[in-house]
Amino acid sequence: MDSISWIDQTRTQVNQLISISFVVTTSDSVTVHSGLTTLSILGAIDKHQNLTDVGRKMAVLPLDPKFSRAVLASGELRCSKEVVDLVSMLSTSSRLFLGIPNDDPSSVGPREKFKDPSGDHCTILNAFRAYQEVSSSGNSGGAKNWCARNFLNERALSEAMEIRRQLKGICKRIGVDTNLSCGGQVQPILRCLVLGLAQNAAFIQPNGLYKQVMGPSVSCVFGLAESAHLSSGYEDTSRFSSYPSTSLSNYL
Repeated sequence: MDSISWIDQTRTQVNQLISISFVVTTSDSVTVHSGLTTLSILGAIDKHQNLTDVGRKMAVLPLDPKFSRAVLASGELRCSKEVVDLVSMLSTSSRLFLGIPNDDPSSVGPREKFKDPSGDHCTILNAFRAYQEVSSSGNSGGAKNWCARNFLNERALSEAMEIRRQLKGICKRIGVDTNLSCGGQVQPILRCLVLGLAQNAAFIQPNGLYKQVMGPSVSCVFGLAESAHLSSGYEDTSRFSSYPSTSLSNYL
């Protein structure tokens, strides 16, 4: 069971679930405590495992808790327009970037225009923003052809547009203004991601490896955007060098 379910369970005394030892198996118990740890890190529950004001707003958003937290932070950091777009894209059921033929040099150029030096998240945001401009013309055939030329998954982009529409309505109900934009600034967006993806963050070590901030994992490819990289299918080895300057301390 994911953390979203545990936000709802917390409303009805989650401690009671943990105390029923004859029902909860060992694996269930680990899942429960893992979910509670995540919610505590995100500020959704307090030390007594009661739902906080942040947690109540997170529960309203139909998102993975880490994305809900990022959306709430975006209102405070005045970059909700960008973060809602990005979260919508990351919440789709299929990958954004399609595979490109290795033997076709002409296929590399179109994708390069979306690439952002700050990492995969802003690259995804750039692609989604470009699709919004193309689709705003109302020509579905034109948008489809544009996606094909740029090796982008039209289904994922179309799904993200619908998720975005729904999120904007829900954000309005909980007091998050989705029209706030940070313009060309990247740092506010990254700060929101750090708040939501704190468990995915890592510090670069003297030997060039990344060590997970929370947990013992060490990897040469682990960085702030690794989870999005895997789901997006964006194949770019630049992430090996992108994150030394993107340390957690810069955005907390």
